[in-house]
Formats: sequence, structure tokens, C-alpha cells
Amino acid sequence: MAPAQVLFLNNVVNHGILAPIGYAQAAEAGKSIMFLVDTNNGPLLGTLFAIALAGRGKAKNTAPMAMFIAGIAGIGEVYFPFVLANPILVFATMGGLAVSLFPQVLMGGGLIGVASPGSLINIAIMTPKDAIVANFVSILAGFIVSTLIALFLLKTFAGGKDDDLEEFNVGGRQVKSVANFVPAVGETIAKTTSKIKKIIVACDSGMGSSAMGASVLKNILKKSGYADISVEHSSANQIAPDADLVITLDSLIERAKLAGGSDSISYLPVNNFLKEDDYKPAIDFIASRNQATATKTEVDDPDDLVPTKNEAKVLPKENIKLHQHFRTPEEAIEAAGQVLASNGFVDTTYIDDMLKRNEDLSVYVGNHVAVPHGLETSDPKIKKSGLSVLQVPEGVEFGPDEIAYVIIGIAGKSDTHLEMLTKISLVLMDEANVEKIRSAESEEEIMAVLNIS
Repeated sequence: MAPAQVLFLNNVVNHGILAPIGYAQAAEAGKSIMFLVDTNNGPLLGTLFAIALAGRGKAKNTAPMAMFIAGIAGIGEVYFPFVLANPILVFATMGGLAVSLFPQVLMGGGLIGVASPGSLINIAIMTPKDAIVANFVSILAGFIVSTLIALFLLKTFAGGKDDDLEEFNVGGRQVKSVANFVPAVGETIAKTTSKIKKIIVACDSGMGSSAMGASVLKNILKKSGYADISVEHSSANQIAPDADLVITLDSLIERAKLAGGSDSISYLPVNNFLKEDDYKPAIDFIASRNQATATKTEVDDPDDLVPTKNEAKVLPKENIKLHQHFRTPEEAIEAAGQVLASNGFVDTTYIDDMLKRNEDLSVYVGNHVAVPHGLETSDPKIKKSGLSVLQVPEGVEFGPDEIAYVIIGIAGKSDTHLEMLTKISLVLMDEANVEKIRSAESEEEIMAVLNIS
């Protein structure tokens, strides 16, 4: 049934085969499980729920809305593009549907007629009193089983790019993804046409990943002709009210909106603070608002940035560790923090804050780099600004498709680490440099890649 659904044969099977059998059974027994095969929303919603938890890109962002549309409105077609974009997920729906049939058979489930459209509300209306428990257990079992199978499939067979939910044409019928008519979760565009003058790149604490993202964005803006736009970094809890655009992670946009408190601020999500392509929607948005004002200027080259005396203090040679191996992200974060603590940059209690930060929001920033750091409240535990660099040749997995080969521990006090962090972020924009650090055989090689004298 599940493969037939995504190939638009569900109505043929449901109304052409199952419904006639169901009406014949209902005439004798007053109900039939045939009416609750195609319309059983449990497996479908379970697959979407798994995508919302462990999916990527548009699929992850729009799956919650697709669940609402499919579950409450009964428009199951919004689910089809998710499976067409990642066909192996059909096995999750198949598994959930198979399991959900057992409670109906064992407990006497079924409907008195076809629930059309197949929403949970219509299913409830068409459920006879003696089948309420059986139908509830059936839908719940299908939901749980399909969720678990889909999570396993997403983590085991995850691809290298975001799931692409574009339009599909199956059997001559065009299907639009829910992503094409529902804005990405969290994305907010202010109702104003004024030019973008100030952008804030925000992260959880405003200490590490946002600073790196701001450096990357500044370079992209220079290359695109918008060097006059001010770019700052901050915590998502401290958004300046005079900002025109805030760029942050999906999971932090709502927090940033509350902190911003202004209807004139636009908010855009980014998934990788170091990857230039992830800022393209922001550049396109800026271009639409700052029409005919672009003047391209020379971008910063990390090799051209003048080394300062502060660099050796922030990242001394002993803070660089080669050939590290970690089984979990927690081990890697603890090691990065221990380097900082052992060399007098932080108290050992700062390591707990680094771990808590990763629990709240992953410290993986993209391009095979993770930047563990503390919380907004960690400043008393920092003795002086410092960085640690750990080389992990075999990598450590922070999540699906999130393998970090370079771990940069950060302790920031009075922003004295930002100049060094700016240079590092420009270097790590290029994944070739990440690979050079991964394969380096000495601390000097890593310092040369990072252009540290």
C-alpha cells in the first residue's frame, strides 16, 4: 500500500479494491478494517515526524507543517514528495502500516465507511464505539514503528546533501512539496522595503560560531559588492534593535525574535556558518532590498592579515594537539576544554559549560569543524582568552553527516580572541585547508595553514 501511495495509485487501490470489499464486510459486521488501510495516518505521520527530528534542509523544516496538513486536513499528498526525495523511507511507512494492521485484527478494529479525506478527525467520526480502542492502538502503533524505522534509515543511509523537496511529476500528475507553499520554519521577512544596513550573525552564546560566521559573511558581502553593510555577531538573546537582518540557526530564530523585539528586523536561517553557499539566500535577499547599490571590493585573504602579538598568547603551540581519537563528541569537547584548563586559560568548571552548550545546541559549525565553547554565563570561569586546536584524523561524529576533523576550543574574554578567530574562520571556509590540518604531521604545519607566526 505504501509504494502505491507515493506513486498515486492509492485511490485506485482504496476506492477500486479495498472499498468494495469493505462495504461488503460492513454490511455483515457493521465495520471493516479495509477502510483503515490507506487512510491510516499513523505510519505516514510517524515517517514525517522522524524527518522533522533527523532530516535535513527543507525536509526537516517543512515536515511539521506537512504533519498538520496530512493529519488534520487529511491531504496525504503532501507526504509523497518527502518519500520521493528519499525513497528508502517508504520502508518506514510499510513497516508501520504492517504493524498497525495487527491491533485491528486482534482487537476488532475498523471503520463503518471510507474516511475521505483521510484525516484523524474523519477517522474518529467513522469509528464505531466498539472499535475506538483498537483503532487508537492501531494508529499509535503505526506511528511509533514508522518513526523508529525512519530514524534508523535516516541515520544509516543519510546522504551528503540536504533533502531536495522540489516539484515532482508522477504519472502525468504534478505534485508540489509543502516547502513550496509554506515558508521555512522560523524564517521571517519584515514588511519593509528599506535597505539592509546592519546584519547580526547570532549563535547561542555569541562567543564562537557567530563570530566565525560574521567573518565569513563580511567576506562574502565584500565579494558581492555590499562592503558598506555592517556585520556584527552576538548571542541570540541579545539582538540589537537597530539590526535590519539577523542570520542564525533554525533552532535559535524564535529566541532571536523575542530578543530583537522589532517588526522591522528580518530573520533568515543558516545551517553551516562556514560554508559560503549557505549564505546565498541572505545575499539574494540583500540584493532585493539594496537594489543598484552593489560595489564590489577586494575580499580579505587570511594570508594577507597581519599577524599580531596577541596570536601567540591566544593560540600558543602547546594548545595544538595532533593525532587525537575520540569515540563521542563529549570526549572531544572535554579534551578541548582540558587543554585550555591545563594551560591556564580557564577553570576546570568551564569544561562543564562547554558540554552543556553542546547539549543545548550542537557546537558543530560545518566544513568538518566543531567549535566547543561555554555559555553566556561562563565569563567568570575564563581567566584569559584562548583557543585550542585538536586534530582528529579519523573524525568524530556530532550528528548525521556532521563529522569533525578539526576541534577548536574557545574561551573568549573581552573579545581579545576575535581577531585570531576571524583569521581562522576565513581559512576554514576552504575545506582544502581543513584537510591540510587533518593530515598535518606537526604543530608547525597546522600553524602554517592557520597563518600563525
